[in-house]
Amino acid sequence: MLNLPQPGLATGILRKAWGESIDDKNDKETARTRMIGNALLQQAKEGNMNDSGFSFLNENFPEMAGSIKQANEKAKSENVLRLEKMKLEKIELGGKLFNQKIEASIKFSDEAVYGEAGREFQKAALEEAKTYAKMMGKEFNVSAAMDAIDIKKAQKKFNFEVLQENIKGIQSGATPERIAGVERNLSDFASKNKGDPAISMMEKQIATAKTRLAKETERKENLETKKAEEARSKQAEIEKENRNRKIKMTNPKNGRTVEISATQQQAFEKAGWELGGQSKTPSEKGEVTWTTATNNLSKRFGSQDAMGNIIITKELQDKHKLSQKKLVELKKQGMDPLEAINTAEDYANKVEEKYQEYMKAAKLKRGKDRQEAENKTRAAFKKKYGYIPR
Repeated sequence: MLNLPQPGLATGILRKAWGESIDDKNDKETARTRMIGNALLQQAKEGNMNDSGFSFLNENFPEMAGSIKQANEKAKSENVLRLEKMKLEKIELGGKLFNQKIEASIKFSDEAVYGEAGREFQKAALEEAKTYAKMMGKEFNVSAAMDAIDIKKAQKKFNFEVLQENIKGIQSGATPERIAGVERNLSDFASKNKGDPAISMMEKQIATAKTRLAKETERKENLETKKAEEARSKQAEIEKENRNRKIKMTNPKNGRTVEISATQQQAFEKAGWELGGQSKTPSEKGEVTWTTATNNLSKRFGSQDAMGNIIITKELQDKHKLSQKKLVELKKQGMDPLEAINTAEDYANKVEEKYQEYMKAAKLKRGKDRQEAENKTRAAFKKKYGYIPR
């Protein structure tokens, strides 16, 4: 006698097995997507993400794509600065060792004092100086047969040409690090060539480059702020549409149908509900008002106590005030409250990031110049934003 399953049971078993197979496949696909997403996130932190990576994120993690793209651009910019710093350090080290070897060769060129051994040391020192000159991408053509005065003139000419090339470089592609490096080089040159009229000319050239860099930096910051505000605005519109859009979901177990917001759809789907239809009737429920916007922005800088009051941490009080001031400005401009919250927070963050960049550049200077640059930065931010960022 054949051992047949009960009528309908085989179909149920197959349906169950098929369903479990689909679920298992979906789980594996979800895990794979997350794994790829994490790998792309790591690439973004290193500044190595490409266009295909952004396309994947936009398709699978649209809510995170924007912030990850910003992280990638920031890391990429930091990589450029790091390479630039290494290049500058190599050139500065080469210049320092070059001058040390030239001065040593001049000192030991006096045969009456150091004899033949001194002449041999002089030759070796000059050859090393030529090697360090090549580190800076230049040739230095001198020989031990030359008079010490002529070697010193050649040294001065070499240092002057290097300075001129560096100044020309910051006029076409200035960065805070480059300018700080040129200022250090000029300071060394001036200490050994006091009264040289070329020093004043080069100081003016550096001042012009600094002014041009400040204007260009401000232009880029304004452009970035505008792009960020446009992105926030677009995101706020999408979120507002989702809050207002209604979706009908049906429970297949009892046939019950309810109307919910689009943002609740995922939770209902996990509970086993099915999409029943959509209604285009907007709902005002959940709208962000300016009162809630002010409170929500404050929550981002503090926390609620047991009585429901928002407590702003001491370290963030000034930054919180700045963001609230920006929120008021955005309200007057007619911006959507939700968009304004994000824009105001982003604005306060960028102000503090800008402060850290200026202070970082100031610390590259030496002695009084460094102290003066730091004081000027603090004073400028205090005057413009009403406080000195931490």
